[in-house]
This record gives sequence, structure tokens and C-alpha cells, in this order.
Amino acid sequence: MENSGLPEDYYLHDTTGSRIEVWPGTYRLNLTKPYVAEYQARFAYQTIVDSGLLVDGCFFDNFFTTQSGLKADIYGRKVQLDANEDGLPDDPAWLDAEWSKGVYLELNTWRKLMPNALASGHLPRPRSRSSPTSSTAKHRLHDLDVIEGQDPFSSLWDTYKAGSR
Repeated sequence: MENSGLPEDYYLHDTTGSRIEVWPGTYRLNLTKPYVAEYQARFAYQTIVDSGLLVDGCFFDNFFTTQSGLKADIYGRKVQLDANEDGLPDDPAWLDAEWSKGVYLELNTWRKLMPNALASGHLPRPRSRSSPTSSTAKHRLHDLDVIEGQDPFSSLWDTYKAGSR
């Protein structure tokens, strides 16, 4: 879900104005900006449509609802995040609140475009028992219970389907 070739203001920058490289050649987008979150949702939607609907959903990589913990780029170079572009390090509470809004805006916008599609995500560590797969993006699934062998997959599937209605 990280894109390239976008306008510069779509990217997350540090206090020096540099993009944050999170994978070789891949730069983190600034989800504190609603238009970036909405762009990402439309991009995911269009990618699925362009496939001829050959896939039944989307995997939202890096479904992290906070960002203040990002202290270094992919190469270990220290970064100070500046999502609001004022040249100063962001207040962690502000950054995490705005980032979370952007992540859920992305998912909820996509869900409106594809109400019946499957959604999954690469969740943060430590893992949370919350999952972004329901139409409200707040539905609690028991994915860890299934992974840990405490519940059968069918219970997870039934819960997912019930929450997507």
C-alpha cells in the first residue's frame, strides 16, 4: 500500500524535510492528511477493479494505528517525524491520534467502495486482538485464539462474516 510517484506532500517527512524510507525505495505516506488516506483507499479499490475482480479482498500492510514509535528509517538512521510540516518534531500524542484517524479513514473509505470484500492487515507488534476487518474497523476478532489453537477457524470466519454485514 506504499505508493510511489505521488506529489511530495503525500509523503511523511522528518524535521529536515526528508521522506522516511521504510523499505528499500519505499517511503511512508502521511496518513495524518485525510486526502492521502482517501487516495490510498481509492488506490486499493481501483487495483482490485483493474484485476477484473479476480481477488476477493485487500491485505492492508502496516495497519498501524500509531506512528510515534517510528524512530529510524529502514537503514537505522534516526528520524524525527514531522507530519504537520512545521519543521519541529511532532507531539507523539497528536501524531498518534491523527495517524489513527487517517488509518481508519482509509479503511472505512475503502469499505464503502467494497462493502463485501475481505480485508486483513499486518497488525502492529505487540499484536492486538483488534482487527481492521469489519465494516466499522473496530470489530474484535479472535485471530490470536485461532492461531494459538484455542478456537477453530470456523469461529473466526463466522465472527468476520457477522461483523461485515
